Amino acid sequence: KKSKSYNIGIGTGLNYSINKFPSETIEGNKLNAQINLELGYALSKARDTDIILNLQHRCSLFGLINGKISGRQWYTIGIRKWY
Repeated sequence: KKSKSYNIGIGTGLNYSINKFPSETIEGNKLNAQINLELGYALSKARDTDIILNLQHRCSLFGLINGKISGRQWYTIGIRKWY
């Protein structure tokens, strides 16, 4: 079990989409860099349920990938149950 009320998660790497999805730009760049940031807060004293705020950002690394500066992000709020 977790011992603190707050938790943070971060991840980064390259991202390759195998299909086009609605939030992509017209250029249709399949290769991008991605960064994920997640903040969580325990909702109960048992610390087995968290509310989560998540940011996912995909970009061209200031134009280093695909030659054009582009990016997009998603914000998500959710609940995580620890088992």
